[in-house]
Amino acid sequence: MNNDDALINSTNNIAPDSQADNNNEDKPQPVDCIIELEIETGGYSANLRARSPLNGGKDVTKEQIKATLAEKKIVYGINEGMINIIVNGKSYDRWFPIAKCTPPQNGEDGKVEYLFDKNVTGLPKEDAHGYVDFHNLGIIRNITMGTVIANITRETPGTSGTNVLGDEMKPQKGREPSVVFGENIKLTDDKLQMIAAADGNLVNRGGKFLIDTVVKIDGDVDVSTGNVDFIGEVVIRGDVKEGFKVTSGKDILVHGGAYGASLTAAGKITVRTGVVGSQLVAGSSVDVAFAENSNITCYESLKAKSLYFCDAFCKGEVCVNTGNGSIIGGKIISTKNLYAYTIGSKSYTPTQIVIGDNAIMLQEKTGLEQKIEKLDIEEDKCTKVVEYLSEKKKQLGSLPTDKVNIITTAAKQILLLRNEREQIQKRIEEIDIYLQTKQNLCVNCKRELYPGVKITINDFVLPVNSTYQYCLVGIGDDGIEIRNQ
Repeated sequence: MNNDDALINSTNNIAPDSQADNNNEDKPQPVDCIIELEIETGGYSANLRARSPLNGGKDVTKEQIKATLAEKKIVYGINEGMINIIVNGKSYDRWFPIAKCTPPQNGEDGKVEYLFDKNVTGLPKEDAHGYVDFHNLGIIRNITMGTVIANITRETPGTSGTNVLGDEMKPQKGREPSVVFGENIKLTDDKLQMIAAADGNLVNRGGKFLIDTVVKIDGDVDVSTGNVDFIGEVVIRGDVKEGFKVTSGKDILVHGGAYGASLTAAGKITVRTGVVGSQLVAGSSVDVAFAENSNITCYESLKAKSLYFCDAFCKGEVCVNTGNGSIIGGKIISTKNLYAYTIGSKSYTPTQIVIGDNAIMLQEKTGLEQKIEKLDIEEDKCTKVVEYLSEKKKQLGSLPTDKVNIITTAAKQILLLRNEREQIQKRIEEIDIYLQTKQNLCVNCKRELYPGVKITINDFVLPVNSTYQYCLVGIGDDGIEIRNQ
């Protein structure tokens, strides 16, 4: 064998092995699935992507995903269903939401729910017939102590959340409610209600509610204000005009006058100028400069410089002994003593003075006796109706239904009238017993007492027929007597 043959044989001997090595080097290596994770800042969520295996590499497994999650410390809000989708569906090269936090629930802001409008319009209201009422404008809102002005909802702290790393996610607390209020308003112990701390007028002033315990009218009570009806004290700088009413749960003070008006107070009524053609009712006393053609009722004292043609009832003393000090005309009733400078007039103006509980009781008795007379007349009419129809029934054997109903109604009315009469008669008997007690009261006239005056003390009546000066009228041994002071 020559050298060429040997070289050829040598080359042939090694060629197959070298070719095999080259084939192995050209074959790609298998690459297993790789897991990638993205975690949102703050741990709100996590996304997963499984890379496709290459060249026969291993597919993704649940264990591989769980291990990757654990490595990245993702422990909360893991979506097991999504893991199954990725593994079973061999869903590669796409991002999937794999974990999600439970976000915190921020607290709710506190709030104040007012139960009253902040502003009062004070506008006249028109009814269904087009009539506009200028007397009742509703400018005053009466509030009693303890009335709820507003309900308060407190802010809430919120609820914590958990991120995908298992850390607490703190909520933002709600803002506190803006609770502002003024005088005579307070909060309940639990801070959940704003309530009235006094009786008064609810107003909104300076952006906050408060309660005025005194209502002050700077001018007149007229069409600009309407009627005044207030639970507390009322102070009026001007006049009370014709047709308007002022009502107070306490006192009324009028710096001007009352002209054709109505004043009603649970306490005292004071009118600095005077009253004309008005009606005054006070739970305590009345103090006016003068009164003319007016009706006055009070349950303590009555004070005035003059009373002209007034009807007054007073359960205390009547004092008309300052200024002019005159009582002329009308009828003045007092349960106690009466003091005046002048009673009656030179023209003999009819003037009635009644003092003492007995005198008042006597007047009540007279009124009750008159009422009994009316009841007797009504009973007699009903009795005649029953008798007439009953006689007709005997004659005819029967009556129409409407006539039978008339008999039934009249009979019932007779029973009611008799019952009412019985009650009135009992009251008259009580008055008779009371009248047996005599009261030592007097009328004190410091100047003139004129004819035309009739004075009643207890159940004694004295018509004055002569002019007297500086006299006392009281009860003597023989009834009413007039004596010099």
